[in-house]
Amino acid sequence: MANDLCFNQLLASCSDEIILSNLAEKQSDSLMGKNSDYTTNCAYIGVTRTDKSTAAITGIIKYKPQNGTAPSQITVNGTTYTRAGTAKLGKIKDSNGTYYLYYTTEISSNLGIPITEIAVDDVPIIEGYSTSLTATAVDTTSGKASPAADLKDKNYVHAKYDTTAGYIQAIYIGHGETRNQALEDLLTQGCTQAVTVDLNYNAKGEYVYIGYSKYMPNANEKTPKYAVYDIIYTVGEPHQKSITVNGVKYSCALESAQKQAGYDGSQGTSLNIGNDGEEIYVYFTRKQTAQIKSPIVNICAISGDGTPDASRGYWEMIVDVNGNKVNLNEGIISKDPDGRYVKDCRVYTAVVREDGSVKEGAAFTGSGSLTLVTGQLYTSN
Repeated sequence: MANDLCFNQLLASCSDEIILSNLAEKQSDSLMGKNSDYTTNCAYIGVTRTDKSTAAITGIIKYKPQNGTAPSQITVNGTTYTRAGTAKLGKIKDSNGTYYLYYTTEISSNLGIPITEIAVDDVPIIEGYSTSLTATAVDTTSGKASPAADLKDKNYVHAKYDTTAGYIQAIYIGHGETRNQALEDLLTQGCTQAVTVDLNYNAKGEYVYIGYSKYMPNANEKTPKYAVYDIIYTVGEPHQKSITVNGVKYSCALESAQKQAGYDGSQGTSLNIGNDGEEIYVYFTRKQTAQIKSPIVNICAISGDGTPDASRGYWEMIVDVNGNKVNLNEGIISKDPDGRYVKDCRVYTAVVREDGSVKEGAAFTGSGSLTLVTGQLYTSN
């Protein structure tokens, strides 16, 4: 992290590269800027690189000290984070106060997967990245409280990671009147990753996104005990806390910011909220069975005639409780403003399993291919 007085000092403080997005409150016209007050107006992230995944950064959080003190290390949820930069040069000031960036190399972090790139944007969540949450003195005093979304801060820090690594741990639903409101709804639940295809694509209604969390198992886990093994839909049925399919219990997807504390799953939001489509609800299970042996490592959504990224594996369509492929906007008729033609509002979702297996009858035609494996450099500082 660099927050320095001029361009040359900024370059000298960073070994490998700089993220050319100003985190400070007053943006300069360029990196050099036209404003002479660089002390308060410029704050940039600098990184060093490593080719060793064991030395890579696996999580980034923001920290807002209530007493102005920013120690060299803090502990949140049992994970130790190190301050980026010095207490003086690492300080970032914006319209929402003062904060610092902290990072960790532990796999127990909020992401736990080696980070390859960092981006700064006003979009709450970018697909393929994990958004950094904000911790306070309360989090570091207990060491257990979870960092939360700070929606007043519009400079979101996003960490890109290897999307083929780790396992899906939980499924979330975010919705809102605008794209950003729906993505912010996910952040307020502690969900920092999402598939950014609107599930109500061309179908009126609210913006709806599937969010997820990922985790890396520790060395003592013979099988990933927190991994999601299956995801299914109910179509045209009322919402339930949980359902049982073929003897396996599935829990409803996590959702809604106001239910974050003590939510019992008694209410749910249909994926077709705000339009005239059938009620559709999402359920997932972490139970491994004789029929479902491999955990899920990737999830995507496809609109219209799109196809999944074949380089990420063999895709399996998410089906309903009867094994039928689901167009999330089936039966919805949406026309252009002049009413001259009907819009294509088809949306399908799919997953990739660790072993490449696919449920019978659920293969996404044309997905999966041979891929070239190349090395990459991770961020290490």
